[in-house]
Amino acid sequence: MSNAKEFRDHLLDTMAQQRTKNTGFQHWPIVAVLVIFTALASIYSLVFPIEVDGDEISHFALVNFIAEHKRPPLTLEERDAIGKKGDASPFYHSLVALLTQHTDVPDPLQLPELDLKLERFIPDDGSVPQHLFHTQDDAFPFHGIALAWHLARFFSILLGAATIVGIYIVVLAIYPDRRWFALAAACFAAFIPGFVISSAVVNDDNLLFLLTTFAIYYLIRLAQGDERPRTLIILGVLIGLATLAKYHAIVLIAVMALLLLQLAWQKKWQWQTLVRRLGLVFLAFTLTFGWWFVFIVIRFNRVQELGLVSGVLAALGDPVVASGVDNILKAQSYSLTLDDWLNWAYLTFVTFWFRSGITYS
Repeated sequence: MSNAKEFRDHLLDTMAQQRTKNTGFQHWPIVAVLVIFTALASIYSLVFPIEVDGDEISHFALVNFIAEHKRPPLTLEERDAIGKKGDASPFYHSLVALLTQHTDVPDPLQLPELDLKLERFIPDDGSVPQHLFHTQDDAFPFHGIALAWHLARFFSILLGAATIVGIYIVVLAIYPDRRWFALAAACFAAFIPGFVISSAVVNDDNLLFLLTTFAIYYLIRLAQGDERPRTLIILGVLIGLATLAKYHAIVLIAVMALLLLQLAWQKKWQWQTLVRRLGLVFLAFTLTFGWWFVFIVIRFNRVQELGLVSGVLAALGDPVVASGVDNILKAQSYSLTLDDWLNWAYLTFVTFWFRSGITYS
């Protein structure tokens, strides 16, 4: 009896060790990828001077406004004073402001912009597309604006690393027995130069990438048969947060609706079931994003100037969306030449692999 008990205990211990081995250490390669990615993005972040990406000044100005005033801009004058990102969704910038709020940064920003003084063009000679005149104030050890800027970049690096983990999980959800395939997908994303550089600078795309990746993960779970209310609610919240991070993510609502319609047709759901499941996602989405949409529409709409649809969309602060919808409503069409398509293809390639606007000198 004692031998039998000892054998059983030994067997249980062996199974537990094997389970630990299979679950705890089988994913070590993705940890190595994350370490390499974080190191590479950190090097970029430290080597690149502040504002190396053209949008960084505007993004950081919004971060600094929120850190200083403990709120987003609430008037058109405040938006205009911040710059071209003053009307962006402040979700990412509010999170970054939690890191930078205790640094010594003036409000408004006092940055040595090249176009403010003619003599600043002399060393630059107008040949390098930089916006700021860089001095020892930017150098390590960082302080003031430079410290806050690099803290913001550090947060972006963390978001990039989390996105890589999300990609790994997404692929595993589709191919659970192909860890190396999931690792390859994560590596592909992690070492695209454009993604590494984007993760190394102040950019709200980094939060959008993360939330969209995990929204896709829950879309996959839904497609695989996980139709629990909890899954639908989490999916709606993630789509809402992604849209709150950047308004373009609203397209995920259409993707979700098409998926549920396809599942309803394949599995022959009753219409009440489809409506209930769509309703759960929309309810979670509305509670997550709807309050902010209502707020900015009430405060920043331009209905009297642009009409109902375009005027409401103008509150989002995206002139491309507002003017694009306006052109569609007016049935305007454009003819594209071969040169237009070639320029688009070239710009797509460059921005995908290298990210336009980066200065390496």
